[in-house]
Amino acid sequence: MANLTGLSRVSVSNILLNLASEGIIDKDEGFVIIIDMNRLSNYLLEN
Repeated sequence: MANLTGLSRVSVSNILLNLASEGIIDKDEGFVIIIDMNRLSNYLLEN
């Protein structure tokens, strides 16, 4: 994901951890599962 976005692996990891802690996504066996698409969309527009 870091290569696709041009971000560092640390940045991607921090963003994913933040999204997971807010209940927006979940991570399972290497997959990212979107739990709340509306909240993810709002998060992306705000940041």
